[in-house]
Amino acid sequence: MGDINSYLEETRERAEAEMSDSIEIEPVQSFPKPSALAFRDPIWKKIDNCVVVAADLKGSTKISYARQDRIGARVYQASSGNCARILDHFGASFIDIQGDGVFGIFHGDKPWNFGIAAAFTLKSFSAMTLGPVIAEHFGEEIEELKETGLKIGMTDGTLLAKQIGVRGEHHEPVWAGKPVNYATKCAQAAESHGLLVTDRVFDRVADNDHVRFSCGCVHGEQVGQPAPMWEVIEVPELGEDSGCKLFASVTGWCAHHGNDFCDRILDGDGDRDDLPDDIAPLKIAAEEAAGEGEAGGSA
Repeated sequence: MGDINSYLEETRERAEAEMSDSIEIEPVQSFPKPSALAFRDPIWKKIDNCVVVAADLKGSTKISYARQDRIGARVYQASSGNCARILDHFGASFIDIQGDGVFGIFHGDKPWNFGIAAAFTLKSFSAMTLGPVIAEHFGEEIEELKETGLKIGMTDGTLLAKQIGVRGEHHEPVWAGKPVNYATKCAQAAESHGLLVTDRVFDRVADNDHVRFSCGCVHGEQVGQPAPMWEVIEVPELGEDSGCKLFASVTGWCAHHGNDFCDRILDGDGDRDDLPDDIAPLKIAAEEAAGEGEAGGSA
């Protein structure tokens, strides 16, 4: 391996040079393919209007602590594998998996629409399938998996992309910027089956009635009137740092109306004629955007 002290000195000199050198940034209109971000290219690509959806599994670290490799392998496959498939189904431009953590980047045509549809689908998959199945199979062996589920976060913003490190095909590009970091933090702050989005995302989707209000169903049965399906929450360890409000979704796709709502969200069709006259108006301050009281029903 050579002289380690000489190697460390070379690394120090390289790091100092990299901190001193100016950074070249090139704005791009289309999302770059990872293969196009060549290591030899010194320029960082600047990509605006990136929407990031992140998810991880509550209690999954206890699998490693319990040394349950056979359980962990199956849980990761059922959780991370299907999360990646959901993100891909809605056209994510890039997907990264790290154990029980997954994030997808949406860009291009209506990235907020496709991102929020993917997030609702992850939430529904977690509550309806993933959480119950994991609890049934492994809850008795690992206590923390009795109430497990996906924790989902979403935000948007500008990313810088570049290949760094060592040449080769064994690493992915770096996506520098707040969106990946904040989406991951939102996911970490959520509860099982929870979805937290920043106010930046909420402002982009709040004009769509199919995102904003429920259909009034519970378990696919109409039991009430449409209601606001978001609430403002405080996350002290994230709120002040990020400078943003967080909105929590209180529902997922409805078994009866979900197909229609999903299609309309993806199409950007926000108008509905089934909303009560006294429901909260769309154009209101962010502090009131979630409405008051419990939101009923599904999307």
